Amino acid sequence: MSQVAVDFVLAISYDVERPENTVLRTNMNSVGVQEVLEAWIHEEIQRPKDTRPAVEKPVYTIKLGLELSEDIIHMNSDTGNRSLTLGIVADVFARLSEFTLQPLA
Repeated sequence: MSQVAVDFVLAISYDVERPENTVLRTNMNSVGVQEVLEAWIHEEIQRPKDTRPAVEKPVYTIKLGLELSEDIIHMNSDTGNRSLTLGIVADVFARLSEFTLQPLA
């Protein structure tokens, strides 16, 4: 995603041990975040399961970027496995109301 020009970004720092400490940074409002998460999850569940081994880390970073001109959501993560990324994003989506959106750094 770093080479792709996106209009909106959601950066997730997901704490595996303490998911309540997850940090969401974005340049979108809460409705935009909800819509991007929902759309990306819907697209991702249609893919085959990723069987690659996941990278084990205490905190994962996932970035979703919306490219408006093509109506595409790009994803970059350090999980090493798209299925793990999907699970994390789905958990964030389910608990979205528990998080405070922070501006991009």
